[in-house]
Amino acid sequence: MKKVLFLLVVLTAMVFTSCEKEDEAQLLSEFIVGGEWVYTQIEYNMTHVLEITFIGTFHADGTYDLTLTDGTNTMTFGGNYSINDDLNQLTLDEPDIEQDGETDVITFDVAWIEDVEQMVWTEIDDTENVLTWTR
Repeated sequence: MKKVLFLLVVLTAMVFTSCEKEDEAQLLSEFIVGGEWVYTQIEYNMTHVLEITFIGTFHADGTYDLTLTDGTNTMTFGGNYSINDDLNQLTLDEPDIEQDGETDVITFDVAWIEDVEQMVWTEIDDTENVLTWTR
């Protein structure tokens, strides 16, 4: 009888421990979608300081919306993006800011922490171009 009771306890423990699901790490493609991401760029010249705020929204369908504002003027653009989750890289179709029909792509290495609503983009071709986005 003791052996049967011991066997039932062991089997019950195995069922509950083997059914526990490990937390899977969130992917960049999941982290970036939803909500507004904000990046502020400050430019100085001889006469004044210009603060430009970028507001980006990334959609699950691979498109993004980008709004630029300096507090007075606002411009809105859109485009496509793709993510390489293995490399934590984001590739954007650059918006046609000059409205000349010409666009390019730009790729960033993205550093991010799952529970922190911030990501840091470093451009692949220009490592001095670093953008810190917060949600």
